[in-house]
Amino acid sequence: MGGKRDEYVENVKSQLDEWNARLERLEEDARLVRDEGRREYEQRIAQLRAKTEEYKKRLTEVQSASESAWDALREGLEEAARELKTAFKETESFTEGQQGSRPPTGG
Repeated sequence: MGGKRDEYVENVKSQLDEWNARLERLEEDARLVRDEGRREYEQRIAQLRAKTEEYKKRLTEVQSASESAWDALREGLEEAARELKTAFKETESFTEGQQGSRPPTGG
């Protein structure tokens, strides 16, 4: 059963790497956000960072949990992942709506 957990942990670590890369891109995009939206954008990024750190803590708990407890902890981790995915989508959508330096698209 440890193999199943090890595989799960490796998948979670890969997801964390992806989220960290997305956070870096969002931080780079901050320069494109109009001044009036920049404060909210920075707050959203800070919230994403905090949620990502919380996710890492939960991962550590899953890694060190007993065999009998890891299923319950995994469920909490999966719920946190769903929340993070939603938060990323919302922040990325906000970014797209706040960028002032892109030329208008013709149609």
